[in-house]
Amino acid sequence: MTKSKEEKLSGLDKVIQTANQQCGPGTCVTGREVKRDPPRLPFGIFAVDLVTGGGSPIWGTTCLWGPNAAGKTSLAINAMAMAGDMCWRCYRPHTLCTCSQKPKRMRT
Repeated sequence: MTKSKEEKLSGLDKVIQTANQQCGPGTCVTGREVKRDPPRLPFGIFAVDLVTGGGSPIWGTTCLWGPNAAGKTSLAINAMAMAGDMCWRCYRPHTLCTCSQKPKRMRT
């Protein structure tokens, strides 16, 4: 009574295909199709950006912790300043924006 892996996989593929047809492409994705490296918000400090792989993931949560007077608040303020200077279409600083349109600024 148990289904083989091929039957289960083909059933899943059918469901994904049906959902994408009814609701538009990209509605359902599998783990293989997920982008592995998310866009990152640079902190604006070269050494920190180098260590973190380009900054903090944009669509994630970053927790800063450490002893008193270690620079956590300065790092957070720098990141907020960088967020205001990014294009939210291509996730690059306005000076390096490759969008064909005017850079999209973050809402204020």
